Amino acid sequence: MTTRPNTRQTFRGASLEALEGRALLSVSFSPYARYGVAGMPMAVAVGDFNGDGHRDLVTANSFDNSASVLLGNGDGAFQAPRRIPTGYGPHAIAVGDLNADGKLDLITANQSGSTVSVLLGRGDGTFLNHVSFATGMSPWSVAVADLNGDGRQDLVTANTLGNNASVLLGNGNGTFQAATAYVAGSACDAVALGDLNGDGRTDIVAANRADNNVSVLIGNGNGTFQTAVAYGVGSTPYSVAVKDLNGDGRQDLITANVAGQNVSVLVGNGNGTFQPAAFYGVGREPWSVAVQDIDRDGRPDLVTANAGSKNVSVLRGNGDGTFQPHLPFATAGQPYSVAIGDLNDDGRPDVVTATGNIAESAVGVLLNTTPSFPTPKFATNPFRGSSGSATTQQSPASGDEAAGDVGIVDELNALAM
Repeated sequence: MTTRPNTRQTFRGASLEALEGRALLSVSFSPYARYGVAGMPMAVAVGDFNGDGHRDLVTANSFDNSASVLLGNGDGAFQAPRRIPTGYGPHAIAVGDLNADGKLDLITANQSGSTVSVLLGRGDGTFLNHVSFATGMSPWSVAVADLNGDGRQDLVTANTLGNNASVLLGNGNGTFQAATAYVAGSACDAVALGDLNGDGRTDIVAANRADNNVSVLIGNGNGTFQTAVAYGVGSTPYSVAVKDLNGDGRQDLITANVAGQNVSVLVGNGNGTFQPAAFYGVGREPWSVAVQDIDRDGRPDLVTANAGSKNVSVLRGNGDGTFQPHLPFATAGQPYSVAIGDLNDDGRPDVVTATGNIAESAVGVLLNTTPSFPTPKFATNPFRGSSGSATTQQSPASGDEAAGDVGIVDELNALAM
């Protein structure tokens, strides 16, 4: 497989003042806070479930067939988890308004039951009893979007034993039509959604663990999809995300590769095709990846959950689709999932991880303490701008190493090379 060179853009137009300003600042987090969650949580998501303006957490607990809701206090701390029954073996969780009542609902992908469970929100942090809908065999991931332009939210699952993706079109009242299967690849573990060819229609990208690739399925705009086209990534991709990483208005792809101990970045051409993958090392066994502007410099950054090294990795984006070396931060246990949101209302994106194993069953919260970064001044701006919103990726879809400050000389050399 051809590998795109891991190079950085040359910033000859950047002023020394801008480079020095960025060099003085490094990403930082407060020490993680641990919240015990029974049932081995394999995935975590963020949303305001009780309408108080504060972010709450929800986990998918694979061992005891449940989800847990942790209501946020608004200061980065959370109340005791409330258990909610789901289908069998929930492995992933997503959040969306499925019945257009303005209240957030939950969806779990249940690997043991080959179903998704829908839990409609009451708007006060509680949920109605779950209703399950059949999917393909052993769904490991679920994502939410309007796939056919009718204003109703639809579901897509990645089915690891079915080697396919299931599309469930929404009826607008929280119920769904029968699933339609689309061939993806072997051990299809994760799915993400986005407009990959700029036609205003939602497309699907699936990560295929056994094939070491991703499958791109271009949407027809009516809830159906074209035949999958594969692109090589790293070894055993477990998670995939979609985001414009270089500010060109085109969506790019990112995978977390467990055996490769790296992430793959595939820059989009804007027509639904992608350039060869570039690779960036992270911690051991990265199960999940999320995208957000962690340091608030206007450039998307990457965050991975590294189960093998018991930490998260933050890769600061250069704004041109390339990334700086990862910075590790300890979290609770062996994290299998990562999500990002402002958990203490300070305007900084924080990180939360889910750890689901016998030794440790918990979520870890890392509050972002990174100082504000002054906007870079360029004689000739090499960036076209980039968004800092988080990519929706609900798959198992966040250590023992301490993150040190980035030295001024090293950072200047990295930016100016």
